[in-house]
Amino acid sequence: MKETRERKIQRVIKILRLLSQGGWVPLYRLEKELGVTKRTIHRDIKLLKEAGFHIVRKSPKSGLYSLSKRLDREIEMLSEYDIAFILAFRDAMTQMGASFAQSAQDIISRLLDIKADFVNVGMDFPLTLTPRQERTMGDLLNAIRAKRRVAFSYQGFPGHRFQVKPYKLGFFRGFWYLVAEDSGKVKSFAIDKIQKLETLTDKFQDIPRDLEAMTDFTPFITWGERVKVKIKTLPEATGYFKRKRFALVQELVEEFPDGSAVFELQGRSYPELENTVIKQWLPHILILEPREFAEALEKSMENWLARQREKAK
Repeated sequence: MKETRERKIQRVIKILRLLSQGGWVPLYRLEKELGVTKRTIHRDIKLLKEAGFHIVRKSPKSGLYSLSKRLDREIEMLSEYDIAFILAFRDAMTQMGASFAQSAQDIISRLLDIKADFVNVGMDFPLTLTPRQERTMGDLLNAIRAKRRVAFSYQGFPGHRFQVKPYKLGFFRGFWYLVAEDSGKVKSFAIDKIQKLETLTDKFQDIPRDLEAMTDFTPFITWGERVKVKIKTLPEATGYFKRKRFALVQELVEEFPDGSAVFELQGRSYPELENTVIKQWLPHILILEPREFAEALEKSMENWLARQREKAK
């Protein structure tokens, strides 16, 4: 029976996810997890390499594989749809000839390289930017990769010129931000407010490991472990959650005869899940776990209701 394209893509995506967990992954584990032969695994790994994913083998004769150090920390930024698109795009371009295949390879390599400098907050990146934003972000990306400080004026701070260490670019609720260190403190700067950007000659060292703890952008951008929230969907919302993924990871745990269901959501921070999923689906869902998260949200809503009632008087 001939294998479908969808099944093959699902399998190579799973290989990529297994390799992204860190360390060396033995070939026999990939065989066991995927239920296919060594030959199939080798073909899939070759496909991923040709698509631009930096998969390395510990030695020519070993059966141990891993992602390059640059990608193993950034691969979660790619959704399954991103990976499927990359593979399908390369496959289509390859069928058009060698020159198209090389062009596809160059495009994919740049895409993967650029994503490593972005901070994912569980939302899609915009497809279009203004010409000025494109120039600003291009200059900032170059500075980030070269580890060079930048200087700029910033709307709302007349007469002041910031000199910062640029670390990352992030996207949240329709706006791009620069995450940078200014006078020992990590701050976020809206890209559309940055003016007269200049790349300086002096360089800085690697990005701090405790960047998340230092930043004032913590509610929106995180680099730590995933957080989990368990919710119960009411009957009118269950169908939507079964058909579409709203969180970084979304798993159906249990269904009930009345049409309600329990889902486990995973994200990079509680505020991310709160703002992108929970609040969007109230009052059609209930928070089951963790209780502390539910109580904090309840208190926040009670405070808002109190202010709203006071204003309405």
